[in-house]
Amino acid sequence: MVVSLPAAGGSANVLANLPNIAGSPGGLAVSHDGTTLLIAAGYPSLTLFQVSSSGGTLTNILPGGGFDFISDVDIDPTGSTLFLGADGLDRILTVPATGGTPTVVPTGIAFADPVNVALSPDGSTLFVLDPNIGIDASGNGLPGA
Repeated sequence: MVVSLPAAGGSANVLANLPNIAGSPGGLAVSHDGTTLLIAAGYPSLTLFQVSSSGGTLTNILPGGGFDFISDVDIDPTGSTLFLGADGLDRILTVPATGGTPTVVPTGIAFADPVNVALSPDGSTLFVLDPNIGIDASGNGLPGA
């Protein structure tokens, strides 16, 4: 379930029920204008949903799903591009905020499990948390380190 509640505490409001992701939901992001929630559905749904921040119907914005665990999502400052941590694909992906086919972000590093992504407020730097990777002195990724 996705719920909203006052940051200081208080009554929760159910916004949406998430189908088929009880085992491993992924990340949650809100658009910069506050109108849209993005839900990295994780396993076994393997897709990305969007829903109004006031609640409503979930929309699958990755046609066909089929991705091996979308673990997290963030949105650029313009609201036009989503950044996805694709844990099972060992990659970072982008996709238009309106949905569509994801593209691999060239990183120069071999990710193992990019489970969290966070974009700087100005959109110039993407931060990635990968608990199963190490970096050697030359900056090369060492999966499983």
